[in-house]
Amino acid sequence: MRHFVQGPIPRLVAFGLILLGVQNTVCAAHPLFGVRIQLPLAFVVAAGAASTAERGALAGFVLGMMYDLSSGQPLGQTALAYGLGGFVAGYLSVVRPVPRWWMIAGFAALGAVAGEGSVPVLMLVTGQEGWLGLRMVKVLVVVAAGCLALLAPLFTPARWAAGLRRPKWRVMPE
Repeated sequence: MRHFVQGPIPRLVAFGLILLGVQNTVCAAHPLFGVRIQLPLAFVVAAGAASTAERGALAGFVLGMMYDLSSGQPLGQTALAYGLGGFVAGYLSVVRPVPRWWMIAGFAALGAVAGEGSVPVLMLVTGQEGWLGLRMVKVLVVVAAGCLALLAPLFTPARWAAGLRRPKWRVMPE
């Protein structure tokens, strides 16, 4: 029980409540080029890029479930999409243990595109009207740019919320 309380899920839920509040008030009222910036997806992508693929997928699943509960969409639809986005952004840790900043930004953009791009596909699978088409290219570009712009301020809180601590360096005994 102690591990659960001190683990990443309560931290992700706490941040998720704040992010969903901002998403449903500020981001919904001020779309950019007719597209809403996905603040929870930006946080999920930052969590994945800051930690590992598994932690990114966990962050995506938790925040996606919270988004589904707040928006009335089929339960699990956004959770699957955000989980995929967090996994793709966190897959960088497999490619290179200590990545450069431009690699982090590139995988974060790929995670945002994967997360947002899978939403209409999942909508078609669940029987809703998907919006696959030319508008999708515009949506993917705006959401990826928004996630990249929010990556720097969300990187440290996402690392903490994902439960990843900095390594403690120790001097080797002689």
